[in-house]
Amino acid sequence: MSLASAAGFRFAWNRGLAGLSRPAEVLEKTRRLASWAGAGPHPSQTPREFLRSLQTTLPDEPDLPVLSDAYERAEYGRQPLRAEDEAELDALWRRLRPRLLKHMLRRRGRTGG
Repeated sequence: MSLASAAGFRFAWNRGLAGLSRPAEVLEKTRRLASWAGAGPHPSQTPREFLRSLQTTLPDEPDLPVLSDAYERAEYGRQPLRAEDEAELDALWRRLRPRLLKHMLRRRGRTGG
């Protein structure tokens, strides 16, 4: 991958994330990867419903409610994140990202695309 391609991908990946709360950013990144992996949200799903349905794709990831709880507190309750919340979200994202990428690559291999 060329430097220009990498920079273009990074720009596209981060597009629309500026100004989001940390939980909203992690949720959006999770939605994007899950969509590419064939496990994205349905238009009518709430964030909590989407994350609950994602558990069928990632059944051994027990901490998805951490994201929905943090998202609801930040977006609806307008409560600032505590340091523990930030740490939990960061740890969750570090686990989710490679697992969703792996799921996406496995899916692409099956479809030949």
